[in-house]
Amino acid sequence: MRREEIGTPRPRLHAPRLAALVAGALRRRILAGELADGAQLPKQERLLAEHGVSAPTLREALRILESEGLLRVLRGKRGGAVVYRPTSAMAAYAIAKVLEADEVALSDVALALQALEPVCLEMAARREDRHDVVSRLREVHEQAVAAFDDLERYRSLSHELHKGFVEASGSQTLALLAGALEALWLAHARERAKPVAAAVRRSHLGAHAAIIDAVERGDAESARRLAREHLCEATRYALRPGASPAVDSTSLVPNPR
Repeated sequence: MRREEIGTPRPRLHAPRLAALVAGALRRRILAGELADGAQLPKQERLLAEHGVSAPTLREALRILESEGLLRVLRGKRGGAVVYRPTSAMAAYAIAKVLEADEVALSDVALALQALEPVCLEMAARREDRHDVVSRLREVHEQAVAAFDDLERYRSLSHELHKGFVEASGSQTLALLAGALEALWLAHARERAKPVAAAVRRSHLGAHAAIIDAVERGDAESARRLAREHLCEATRYALRPGASPAVDSTSLVPNPR
C-alpha cells in the first residue's frame, strides 16, 4: 500500500458530517440497550468530551435522533434528552408517512392486511406450541364475547385480538410488518367509527372463534382461508361504499411516553 505523501491534505469533516457520525454512535448505543429506554442521556459536558465535538454539532446530532423518534429533548430547568427505544408504533407511523406522501388509499392498506394477516394465522397453526398461543387468543376472545353490549370495550378487545393474530405467527419480522399495518388501519377505523350492528358483532365473533379453532386443530389451510374471508368482510364493512380516503399519518403520531 502506498503511503500518503507528507503534506497531502486529508478530507476535512464538516459539522453536518460530524453531527451524523455522533448521531450514529449514540443510535448504536440506544439500539444495543446500552442507553436504556426512558433514561436520560449523559450531560452535555460528558458527551462533548466523549465525542470531541462542539456544542452546536452535538445539538445537531441530538436533533437528528429526535427526528427519528429515538430521543425527546426537554427544555427548561429540568431539560435533557430522554431515550426512546424503537417500537411498533414508530414503525407504523413511518409507514403511514410514506403512504400519505404517495397518496395511498386506505383500501390499499385493507388489501395488504387481507394478504398478510391470514399468513400469520397459517403460520400460527403450524407451530408446535400453538396450544399456548390459542390459550391467549381464547382469553381475549371470551372477554370480547362478554363485552358484546359494551361497544367501546368490544371494539377495543376485537382490535387486541387481531393484534394477537399477527403476533401468533411466531415471526417477529412478519408480526412487526403486519402489526404496523394493523395499527394504521385501526387508527383510521377509530376516527371513522360507526356503530357496529349486533348482527355484525355476532358474525365477527363467530369468525374469530372459527379461526381460533382452526389454529388449535393445526389446520393451517382453514385458518388462512377463514382469516381472509373475515378480513374481506370486516374491512368492507368499515369502508363506506364508493369512498376510500387516503392514509393520514396524523392518526398515528406516537404519544410521548
